[in-house]
Amino acid sequence: RDSDGADVTASATFTPDSADGSVEVTVDFDAPDLSGKTVVAFEDLKRGGVTVATHADIADEGQSVHFVDLHTTATDRADGDHEIAASAGQTVVDRVEYSNLVPGREYVVTGALHLVGGDGTDGGVVANATKAFTPDTPDGFVDVAFDVDASQLAGRKLVAFEDVSRDGTKVAAHEDLTDEGQTVTVEPPTPTPSGSYPNTGQSPWALVALGAGLAAGALAILVARRRGAQDAR
Repeated sequence: RDSDGADVTASATFTPDSADGSVEVTVDFDAPDLSGKTVVAFEDLKRGGVTVATHADIADEGQSVHFVDLHTTATDRADGDHEIAASAGQTVVDRVEYSNLVPGREYVVTGALHLVGGDGTDGGVVANATKAFTPDTPDGFVDVAFDVDASQLAGRKLVAFEDVSRDGTKVAAHEDLTDEGQTVTVEPPTPTPSGSYPNTGQSPWALVALGAGLAAGALAILVARRRGAQDAR
């Protein structure tokens, strides 16, 4: 059945040249809502309108096509948020959550970290990463790490694109430049105050304490002078 729940059928007419062989049947259908689901092909072989053979096994992996669903979340490795510092040596970890993979088979997840342009368009790839994995269950996740030099990217956004392939064939992809879950922002460095405090090597609190001590000393001298003047009268 297709994503609308309707049965999808196809047929092929052939005349065999030998007792053993094969024939291909192509089935075209729409699958926009089949992510995370599996379809299985059933076949009937007929001659003169009479069924001579049938293969209809809902559990047959050889007759099955798996539609994989992906969801990814990109974060800063250092603290797990969606912001990295504008400096070299940054690491973005993209957690790729998958569903409906075939356990025991090796897959490769390939990622590309894209720069978002000032006008919201794709500004190109700034980092790539790949990781091979073999799932134990149909649903799970795998982490992909991107090493990034973000020293010249202050104030910009980076978005992770991912695809999963098996035996060189892409089986799923998640590529959305506007997906906030896949996005990290490069934060500019915190500005250092300039000219606010004398270059004494002391903290501002030490300077406050010093000022308070000087004021107290001046007050004591003033009181002493007034007492001396009164005694002299």
